[in-house]
Amino acid sequence: MSRSKRLNVLLSIASFLLILILIEIGIRLAGETDPQGIFSFAGYRLDPPAAPLERLAEEIDSYFARAHESIVIYEKNTGWAFRPNSSLWAGTFTVNRAGIRAKREYSLEPPQDALRIALFGDSFVAGEEVKDDEAWSYQLEQLLKQAGIKAEVLNFGVSGFNMTQAYLTWQHRGKLFSPDIVIFGFQPENIDRNVNIFPHFQYPGWIVPFARPRFVLTGGELSLVNYPSLPPDQLYAVNEGLESHPLAVHEFYYKGRDPVYRMWSFSRLATLIHVALNYHIEQASDDHGLHSEKGKLAVAIVDSFSKDVRNSGANFIMLHLPRLEHLRNYFEGKDASYQPVLQYLQQVFQFIDVLEFLEPKYSERDYFQPGRHYGSEIHRRVAETVAADLLSCIENDTCRLARFPDISDIKT
Repeated sequence: MSRSKRLNVLLSIASFLLILILIEIGIRLAGETDPQGIFSFAGYRLDPPAAPLERLAEEIDSYFARAHESIVIYEKNTGWAFRPNSSLWAGTFTVNRAGIRAKREYSLEPPQDALRIALFGDSFVAGEEVKDDEAWSYQLEQLLKQAGIKAEVLNFGVSGFNMTQAYLTWQHRGKLFSPDIVIFGFQPENIDRNVNIFPHFQYPGWIVPFARPRFVLTGGELSLVNYPSLPPDQLYAVNEGLESHPLAVHEFYYKGRDPVYRMWSFSRLATLIHVALNYHIEQASDDHGLHSEKGKLAVAIVDSFSKDVRNSGANFIMLHLPRLEHLRNYFEGKDASYQPVLQYLQQVFQFIDVLEFLEPKYSERDYFQPGRHYGSEIHRRVAETVAADLLSCIENDTCRLARFPDISDIKT
């Protein structure tokens, strides 16, 4: 190769490298770093989410400093739970001595002449942001009584739970109360929470001194990791050394486990290309489909939960509780990403879909609380929907109420 050709090649290479450097600088200048230290550009998060160690340490210290008054406390089987005999929001959200949202106590042994219903799920079951007598769980009990059915409704919902935590609550606490009917509130976002252990990786703005137990599928069978759940005093050390910790491979939202991500992390441009490609590959791979990790795990959890409930002699019912964005998509005629899982659950289980009983107006922001939980009117509609389904089930003898072969025993 002649000297001039070599010079042209070197100039071309230098020009190409200069362009890359300029693009790199442009991305760094145009991108934004959020309060959690995560760098974003053009809608893509480029930094591998790292544990917010300083803020996590503050939350842990705060938790121990006010351990005697914390509303949410560490619980080894489920990660966290409501503190027994506590209240939230100026006493409008009441938790009894069993950790159930209620202003009254319940005996372990159900009344001989009353139908006992137990609810499991997250904040949409617990009734976050509404008063005790506005929550759909409370209204459901009142509606059944007004219809002539003696019933009591035990609300085991806990804020921030995923499907695993709801199931474990049934196993360790709910089952002890021997309910006749178990209603599992399916809030679709929990499909994503099922693959999360440390909440701050999925929700960078939500720093809590707790970690979730998590199911993983091994040979088609469910097994638990982070169980019993790490106590608060161990969270900092584990997060500090997470890259080499066994739990890292089970935290879906921790990108530091991705060796390719780490290899390119020195360059914003290379990281952007890697993140963008992965994003579109994940979109094309149907992240919530029945054959995805999230889809298979959700189905396996519900299958196992339902079998355990039926083996206890109770009836198992699924209840679809959509979020605001899900309602909007539904009324705009858009298919939800979780539709395959939803259809499976509808086909296999006794299923109540609140979507079918809500009007388009309920997709407006005014019907939701500031934290995007249901407002009181949607709670009323949920209670009416569930009550109507249960009354039909009872009258038609399809609920399989083992304790009440004669339903006149629970009629007033």
